[in-house]
Amino acid sequence: MTDLPHPEPPLWVRFLARLISARAFATGLAILAMGFFFCFHLPRLENRPDVDDFIVEKDPDHLLAKQMEDVFSRDDFFLIVFQAPDVFAAPVLSMIKSISDAVENLEDVRDVVSLTHVNDMVGTGDDFVVDRFIGSVPSDPAALRSLKERALANPLFLKNIISTDGDTTAIAVYVPNQMGERRAALMREIRDILAPWKAQGWEFHLAGWPVTNVALVEAMDADMKKFFPISFVLVLATTWWIFRNGRLLLLAGLSVTLTVASTLGLAAFLKLPLNNASAAVIPIVLALATADLTHLFSHLDIRLVRGGDRRAALRAVLEQILFPCLLTSVNTAIGFASLMWNRVPAIRDFGGLAAAGMFFEFLFTFGLAAPLLLVFKPETVYRDERHVERAIPRFVRFVHHAVFRSPGRILALCLSLLALGSWASGRLLVDTDLTKYFWPSHPNRQAMVFVRENLTGINTLEISFRSPDNNTFRDPAQLRRIEEIQKRALSVPGVDTGFSVVDYLKEMNKSFHNEDPGRYRLPETRAKVDQFLLLYGADDLDEYVTPGWNWTRIRLRLVKNGSHESKLVIEEVKKKIADVLDPAVDTRVVGGALDLAKTAHVLVTDQVHRDRAGRIHV
Repeated sequence: MTDLPHPEPPLWVRFLARLISARAFATGLAILAMGFFFCFHLPRLENRPDVDDFIVEKDPDHLLAKQMEDVFSRDDFFLIVFQAPDVFAAPVLSMIKSISDAVENLEDVRDVVSLTHVNDMVGTGDDFVVDRFIGSVPSDPAALRSLKERALANPLFLKNIISTDGDTTAIAVYVPNQMGERRAALMREIRDILAPWKAQGWEFHLAGWPVTNVALVEAMDADMKKFFPISFVLVLATTWWIFRNGRLLLLAGLSVTLTVASTLGLAAFLKLPLNNASAAVIPIVLALATADLTHLFSHLDIRLVRGGDRRAALRAVLEQILFPCLLTSVNTAIGFASLMWNRVPAIRDFGGLAAAGMFFEFLFTFGLAAPLLLVFKPETVYRDERHVERAIPRFVRFVHHAVFRSPGRILALCLSLLALGSWASGRLLVDTDLTKYFWPSHPNRQAMVFVRENLTGINTLEISFRSPDNNTFRDPAQLRRIEEIQKRALSVPGVDTGFSVVDYLKEMNKSFHNEDPGRYRLPETRAKVDQFLLLYGADDLDEYVTPGWNWTRIRLRLVKNGSHESKLVIEEVKKKIADVLDPAVDTRVVGGALDLAKTAHVLVTDQVHRDRAGRIHV
């Protein structure tokens, strides 16, 4: 081994090195006590990979969407979808009714819409009657055929609760928007309800954001239980491969374990639940804790042990590496901490926990692992000449000599790689697609694909219309404007379905005129609108319009799930409807698809571009 001169360490570094080596017991005990304090809070750690954690905070469009969730009676929902050779066979309809009744009686369910739990209008001359589409399930084949014909002719049913070919049907379950842990409990109750039917061979597909949220929690729990032990074993195996020393392996395992546990314990102490972003802190902290330990262990040179003085040897080691390791940890922590100003809560939590992890890994490396070195005889932990013949030191020497022999070539190679990386980064596409959070074989992903291909998309987009005056949207002129906007939005590729109060009024008009298909259009006068609404009387319209008729919406579903594809669809929708908007009406495009597109934009640029109203433009 070659003796290399070391610069004189700063005074504060010599002080810390002397303190740690001379007061090893007190230092280790203090750091251990700190670790136990945070570990004590570990049982309170929660997992919450909630979609809302990935939404840009304080964005007016998102705040409006949240307000709409409270105003309109039906908002957050998921679908129970299945196929049958004949959906309108009596046993199948009885099953739908049985499942719908059971789900409707669950505590956390606001409403259920299915073939047996949906209202229908039936014309009776110059009148119409609103009643359940299927009250009791008929057994007469002719009555069942009539139900099928009526369902497939009703635009309010198509691609909403029944596919256009009549082979796939859905039970739409509406739930509160903020459910927390109750969401997982509800999914278990739903599965229990479906279990007897699944035992008979029926296959159900559950899709929607509430289902995805629960699936993310379950997947993250399973991954952490699987990959954390694997990562931990790999870290220890690497340490063993490099140093081949059981005592150093023990110290590394203790330090790494306490570093990860304290970081997660801090999250529990601060009541920060883990999400899909902040869970990445675990492998990062594992890796960086191992890096500092490797620095420490690699400087344990037996030549530093003079006259058997363990403390002097440890002090000499610490004087060499404390400053560079501290500088590296601080710089890394600052880099992660910069994410704490990110506008996406999940990224902000990740940045804060990762920065704290750098703090913990430095403390446990030099405040616990280093003092514990004094427990062992120097000749059992400090390396000698034999170490230089192992694979890692030989490889390091090879790289060292290669750089000194051909610095120009090495520099040219690095610059070429930098240029290639810069070029490739310009082609980077950030796409937030929750579908792809799961493996193709995962039931949740398969369910989303099945529902999209056989019924409708589940990614939602809303066009909100709000007026300062009550009854604005009873005006036929305003209704025709909404109808035109809905028609244009549906013409955009990627928009699958769209429903609004316009569809209900057109269906009322048709039913009022004895089910004449030619009358499937909006009423011509305000008086007719008022008359129809008086006759209708059901609460279905609460999903689309407020009681004062000054706020209404079009609900669109997209077949595109990715944020990049959704962004293109949203831009095209806005472009299509721009020239028909009423300046007196506040018209906004909001919803889950827009939230994801904005999140992807902020993740790339960490910037937002707002208009005068404060809305973010993607």
